Amino acid sequence: MKSVTIPAQTTSLIPVHAEFPNKCDTLFVEKFIKQGELDSDLYGVPDSLISPQFSKLYVSNFSDKPIVMQAGETLGRGWNPKTHLDKQNSISEKELQLRETYAANVKRLVEESARGARMSHSTVDKIFDPSRKLYPEADRFNEPPLEGGPKTSEIPPEDVLEENFLIEIDISKELSTEKRRVFEAMLVRNRNAFGINGQLGNYPGEVEIPVIEGTKPVCIPPFGESPANREVI
Repeated sequence: MKSVTIPAQTTSLIPVHAEFPNKCDTLFVEKFIKQGELDSDLYGVPDSLISPQFSKLYVSNFSDKPIVMQAGETLGRGWNPKTHLDKQNSISEKELQLRETYAANVKRLVEESARGARMSHSTVDKIFDPSRKLYPEADRFNEPPLEGGPKTSEIPPEDVLEENFLIEIDISKELSTEKRRVFEAMLVRNRNAFGINGQLGNYPGEVEIPVIEGTKPVCIPPFGESPANREVI
């Protein structure tokens, strides 16, 4: 073949030279991935079947810039499909059904991707990523973008002023006038338990923590570090 330039993130149909085994009119080319000058310069071919009448391979450029393929460049290794691939009688019926279903899904996806576009110049993500349609829940690009930034950039809530204390509390409208008045009076008496005027609430409640009878208090340092490290902690 001659030197061919494959645009970024596209697939091109490239003519190749292949040697076919004796009495074999089909060659199985195993999938092959190559790397360019940079780690991100990846391109390759999928598992393919070619014949002397159609010695061409789909080559996908996965990078974000064009890739130039030189004449004589190796694109894969060929095998005799009659001896290299599984035979129908060597696998179970269930496995055969799974493979046929998978092949049918791949064919359907390729046909859908080919609508309105030439097969020799199709985008990589439409042809070589069937899981994005078969399993959209597993596609991280299928999720809506997150809104906002990190928690440190969130705006703190506005302080509740004491005069707006009762307004900010959602009191059930099903309460009668008398019950509502009693409830509001109780809230006002205990308003120090709520965070108002920029201050945290404080409730002088006492709680008894039961301990096992006969145990002795233990006093140990809060951190098992040196005094200097404790200051940092």
